[in-house]
Amino acid sequence: SLNAMDLAVSQHDSNIVLVSQIHPLEEEINGISNIKNVGFQKGEALEKLIREARFSIYPSEWYENCPFSVMESQMYGTPVLGANIGGIPELILVGKTGELFESGNGEDLKNKIEELWNHKEKLDKYSENCKDINFDTKELLGNFPQAYSHLALVNTAILLSQESKQLKLK
Repeated sequence: SLNAMDLAVSQHDSNIVLVSQIHPLEEEINGISNIKNVGFQKGEALEKLIREARFSIYPSEWYENCPFSVMESQMYGTPVLGANIGGIPELILVGKTGELFESGNGEDLKNKIEELWNHKEKLDKYSENCKDINFDTKELLGNFPQAYSHLALVNTAILLSQESKQLKLK
């Protein structure tokens, strides 16, 4: 997918800013002229990078339940191009706050990058829509009920453990 990003953006006067900790392709990334590897970022520096981006890309190949980076980008008003895997599709309102591509499919990723990059009006609308997004509502439940189930299981385990300790004390 790195080659897809490079090919898609190399046709434009633009740069990709890569924000990550140690990346397995770091040496390869550093040799690509239109990718700037800024390394791990946090706080205001990360927020600034996200807010200034035309869109963010979340190319996960893992079944992540509720990736905060996808929500964070949209909350800062930046549309997301995310992999269609795990909880990611449930966090992106396709055609409203971002788009999806087939996880692991570099060609699909390349095409979606080009599509978004070449349609600034669409991205502007997506950015505007992102400003209205609220992850505290039932509008985007997705895997959140599963997360609540996990919390309920953890709380139950804690209560059972406490009850067991009290029974041993008696």
